[in-house]
Amino acid sequence: MSGMSLPLIFIIFILISLCTKTALGFPSGTGADNIQCMEREKQALLTFKKGLIDEYNHLSSWGINEDCCQWRGVRCSNRTGHVLGLNLQVTNTIDPYQPDYMPLRGNISSSLLELQYLNYLDLSLNDFEFKQLPDYIGSLKNLRHLNLSYDGFSGKVPYQLGNLSKLQSLDLNSNYQMYADKLEWLSHLSSLRQLRLTLIKVEHAFDWLQVVSELRSLTDLQLGSCGLPSVISAPISLVNSSKTLIQLDLSFNSLPNSSIFPWLSNLGSSLVDLDLFGNRLQGPIPDYAFSNMTSLLHLDLGYNPIVGPLKSFGNLCSLKTLSLNTNNLIGQLPQLFSYLSGCSKHTLETLVLNDSFLSGSLPDFTLFSSLRELQLQNNNLNGSFPKSFGHLSNLTILDLDDNNLSGSIPDLSVFVSLKELRIRDNLLNGTLPKKSRKAFKA
Repeated sequence: MSGMSLPLIFIIFILISLCTKTALGFPSGTGADNIQCMEREKQALLTFKKGLIDEYNHLSSWGINEDCCQWRGVRCSNRTGHVLGLNLQVTNTIDPYQPDYMPLRGNISSSLLELQYLNYLDLSLNDFEFKQLPDYIGSLKNLRHLNLSYDGFSGKVPYQLGNLSKLQSLDLNSNYQMYADKLEWLSHLSSLRQLRLTLIKVEHAFDWLQVVSELRSLTDLQLGSCGLPSVISAPISLVNSSKTLIQLDLSFNSLPNSSIFPWLSNLGSSLVDLDLFGNRLQGPIPDYAFSNMTSLLHLDLGYNPIVGPLKSFGNLCSLKTLSLNTNNLIGQLPQLFSYLSGCSKHTLETLVLNDSFLSGSLPDFTLFSSLRELQLQNNNLNGSFPKSFGHLSNLTILDLDDNNLSGSIPDLSVFVSLKELRIRDNLLNGTLPKKSRKAFKA
């Protein structure tokens, strides 16, 4: 260091200073300390605020500070000062009876169109009192993220949203008075990765399967309780499509087998979470339906008139949660467990089989080394607890209510992890030790 010239030391100091500024979010050489929002965009935000009813002063900082980039929920570019993001989600609850539910109300002003660089807009969890979603939202051409969920909008989903060609995430969840007669406009959103339309009525959108299959970047699709119309069969054009899906929710749609199984079989190995609760999936499940889902962790087939056998689940080698409650399985529980005793026996953590017309005795559960939650309520099970039952020391929840089990209550002291035990309305004898009663809910 002693031999280093003074100018060289000075240059190193300057370089370190510039790097430090960059690390703190200030681009080097831009004078970022002095960058403020554009006057035109600031006035647009103030006009937007005037259209809102802010009973709880969420936007109290708007107008006090001259720089709108410092206002609550506003994010600006450090380089240009343009408004890039607007996040006015003002509550973390969706229950209007909770004291911390304090939504904004009023109207969405067209002044937002002045924010030409806006790429993020989140107005979720507010209350727009069943007003129509304005179609000029579709003119915010740089939007990549749009969240208007739980906002109380009504009427037709504006097809102009299809103009948002850069959109990666669209969330209209739970605006239950909204509807869409067609979904063709979605096909223009080629960059879409997340689509959430739960409770948006689309019973006349017969193009839904064709449209979502064309969204080749889609990873998260939520169409629960949408009234999806049936599809007679999956068109040939859908083969090898929708390979990127990770999460898929089609619950509460009353879809029959013919509408869904051919398409599901082509979804590929990326799917992790699949919810088909509350449909009309009748009869046995075809072996091909889930054969490609090698990454599947969670599968919900509850409230479907499915019957056994269920041979295909045992080969789902990543499966952690399987729910088949309220079906017509009508079979022997030991037989069902033999179907599950493929590679899934090493991964399965939660198994829900309530109200499924199952009979027979309790099988040897010890093959399922990862099992944490077992629900068998309201079946026709009989017999006594097997001797091997005490080896399930990892169980946290066991529900055997409303069966015909007999014999003595087993020694529960070995269940060191058990938090909930339900064994009411059986033919068991004996009492729970006081120590056990205090350890978990019974």
